[in-house]
Amino acid sequence: MGQIEEAAQNLPEAQRHYRLAKDVLDTLRSAVHGEELKISFLTNRLDVYENLVDSCLARDATLQARTEAWTYMEQAKSRNLFASLLRGGLG
Repeated sequence: MGQIEEAAQNLPEAQRHYRLAKDVLDTLRSAVHGEELKISFLTNRLDVYENLVDSCLARDATLQARTEAWTYMEQAKSRNLFASLLRGGLG
């Protein structure tokens, strides 16, 4: 839905859908048990965070929008690091 709203140039509604998607992913990720399932689940989930960052920066250039974009980038990096640790990819 976020991508549809973004294509229609409705950025506030697109961002709302991206935030909802992030919240759902975070909730589902915490409910997934087992390392193999978590690795599988985390694969390709960073698109939501990328879209959130893009929508923040496209919305306006205020300090609040940039701070929000930074927060989403840091969350995405944390999720990516966590997935790497689960895969044993840092050794």
